[in-house]
Amino acid sequence: MSYKEAAEEFIEAGIPVFPCEGKKPLVRWRKVGLPAARKFANDPKYASKNLAFQDGRTITRVDIDDPALIPKVLGIIGLGRAQSNLLRLETLRGK
Repeated sequence: MSYKEAAEEFIEAGIPVFPCEGKKPLVRWRKVGLPAARKFANDPKYASKNLAFQDGRTITRVDIDDPALIPKVLGIIGLGRAQSNLLRLETLRGK
């Protein structure tokens, strides 16, 4: 999937994105909104770049190391059992 294709999916969901080289942002990203995200998506110079978004604006990221704590943390942050919009990622770190 190209940067443009991926960016358009995020933009359609209301999540502004910006291009990166590895983990290094290629633009001033702190105030990127949907109009700028659309501009980056349509710029050919970013076609092969990585895609990033800023946590905390439209997405909240929570790092939980103990899987047994997930239900409690979801309750605290107000998600409770409504997990349809929850994306869970597991990494190999610590294993």
